[in-house]
Amino acid sequence: MTRRVLVTGGAGFIGSHLAERLLLKGQQVTLFDDLSTGSRENISHLLSNPDCTLVEGSIRDETLIARLVDGCCLLYTSDAADDTPCVDLGGR
Repeated sequence: MTRRVLVTGGAGFIGSHLAERLLLKGQQVTLFDDLSTGSRENISHLLSNPDCTLVEGSIRDETLIARLVDGCCLLYTSDAADDTPCVDLGGR
């Protein structure tokens, strides 16, 4: 079953590797990053996959985050400095 997954910090080291794994499992992946520490170089090989998209923006942009989360079933926060790396959104 294909699921929509949002990976914040998706252009960083951890996020890009996570996205690669998710894509190999057949997931649709949206990478969200402000590119302040991550880079396009980390994800250039992923962006040729039609199931992978990059959205540039700030995690502080609540409207944008709400739009991106809508329809996702999982949220991976690889940019977070806490103990909640994955949130099950219940197939919203």
